[in-house]
Amino acid sequence: MRTSAGNLTFLYDDQTDQVASTWAASTVPGEWQPGYHERSPAILLCFVPSLVLSGISWQMGGIQFFNDAAFGLLCLVLAGLFLRELAMFTRRLGLGGLVVFGGGLIWWCYDYGTHWLGFDPNRSDIKVDGSLSLGVNPAILGKALYLHCLFAIFMTAGLFLRRFMFVSRGIMRLPEPYTSFGLFVIVLIVFGVSMIPYVFFTRDDPLTAIVKTISQGYSDKGTEWTAGRTGNVNYSWGGYLAQLVELGYVGGVLAMFHAILFAKSWIQRIICIGIFAIQAALAFGTGARGVIFCLSVYR
Repeated sequence: MRTSAGNLTFLYDDQTDQVASTWAASTVPGEWQPGYHERSPAILLCFVPSLVLSGISWQMGGIQFFNDAAFGLLCLVLAGLFLRELAMFTRRLGLGGLVVFGGGLIWWCYDYGTHWLGFDPNRSDIKVDGSLSLGVNPAILGKALYLHCLFAIFMTAGLFLRRFMFVSRGIMRLPEPYTSFGLFVIVLIVFGVSMIPYVFFTRDDPLTAIVKTISQGYSDKGTEWTAGRTGNVNYSWGGYLAQLVELGYVGGVLAMFHAILFAKSWIQRIICIGIFAIQAALAFGTGARGVIFCLSVYR
């Protein structure tokens, strides 16, 4: 049996068509699909030793040996679960576990291993009234490790939730644009919204602000914002400008997606590729690994 879709032609034999029809009839949008390999709830117990050690350190005023031991166990657990997710990827076809375990391994463990592993509060170059100038001491590290272990447990538990599958079903029921031009308009709207911070909330003109953001890296030579976060504890609505900037990164992926699969004219392709290039350059200017990785992978 031969069927066509656009310029693509697919050839199925009767047996393949029957299997495909049976599989499609047995699936429910947003639910676990046939062949899905579920995770064992026992993986939650893997985080308990790190949780206990860091909790003891926190409650006893900070024992650095316990902090480092809890950190080491957490690294091993996250690494093992991440590798397991990679091995089972074809049975799950999802990124939830990879994000939880890989993200924790890269960001949490990298940061602790770089700055706090073997931390000595008596070092003369960082001692300020018995602690770091940031107020960090072994007890604070123990508390932070304990809370991060809790975060990891709750995020892992979230991978088992089925009650909120209605969110997935709702997303899958969203209508697709009827024409390629409709999707192109969405790309332009998302790009325009993401440019709001550079147009209205910098002391430079928009072009200069974009150029400075692209070239700043980790330096202090970027554009000067007129609004933004007030610190780790935010009291300003300007802090949400960061979400508009990040919307642009998602829009860059959407633009490239449209250029590759749906654009019917070279003008649309060139504009979409340009949008992606701008967002990739802005992401590169942040120096953040995650944004650059996502833009490169989803391209």
